[in-house]
Amino acid sequence: MDNTDWMIIHTLQKERNITATAEKLFITQPALTYRIKKIEKEFGANVFVRTTRGVFLTSYGSLIAQYSEDMLKRYNEIKDIIASMSETVTGSIHVAVSPAFARHELAPVLVKFREKYPLVDIYINTSLSTNAIELMMNDKVHVAIVRGNYNLNCETQLLSKEPITLIAKDEINLKELPKFPYIWYVTDINLEREISNWWRENYDVLPKTIMHINDSLACRKLVDSGLGFSILPAIESDDYKKNFKFFTIDLRNKEGKILTRPTLLVYKEPIKKVAAAKAFIDFVKQMFEKL
Repeated sequence: MDNTDWMIIHTLQKERNITATAEKLFITQPALTYRIKKIEKEFGANVFVRTTRGVFLTSYGSLIAQYSEDMLKRYNEIKDIIASMSETVTGSIHVAVSPAFARHELAPVLVKFREKYPLVDIYINTSLSTNAIELMMNDKVHVAIVRGNYNLNCETQLLSKEPITLIAKDEINLKELPKFPYIWYVTDINLEREISNWWRENYDVLPKTIMHINDSLACRKLVDSGLGFSILPAIESDDYKKNFKFFTIDLRNKEGKILTRPTLLVYKEPIKKVAAAKAFIDFVKQMFEKL
């Protein structure tokens, strides 16, 4: 058994499909089938069951798959340790990123990072902020870039923040807001709680919700069509400035302070012992300090 075999078991468990696994691992299907037969011969047991619905692990396979997770983790740890011993920053960095950050901010960060550290391999997992934090806390990724306020037992660095904003196609009087149709942007529980608290502070009735949607761009398009107003973070991007001309109001609390949505870099302090991870963390911090 070598690292490729452990990766095959891990990927098959996830994909449950021979074709998809071969494509993920950049090997041919005959080569993959051959490796699977070798694995089963080595263990003297059927590791996988092939059905019309895909490939499934047997009880033996499940046990081996658990071991493969540990072997892959140890392999990556050894690679990181060796890379950290070199003066040249090499190795890999695994980052979980919120969809909004990935859509609007990630590309220029990675372009500049690659210019400075061309030998570092970067693996990006786009995931909701709560899931990204879970991946980081469970050591599935080195670093997470998330949006929202969280009380985390790890290192956090504020990268940016934008106001939480009401958007509408035409001008709206806040006093009459409950009369207008509301398009509810479905996001993480922290932001939804903050918006709900603001609404309760200002109105005695529930919003006139006509639909729910979990995609911010689609939400903006619905508002632009005149279907209703919405409330969501005011991400400034060239595409949004070019395509949308909304009436906007930044939400404020009772003290008059604008409600904001922070973007955070989060990680565990020990991960900075990994050269590639430390390089990425320090680079992102410096890049956003200049903004």
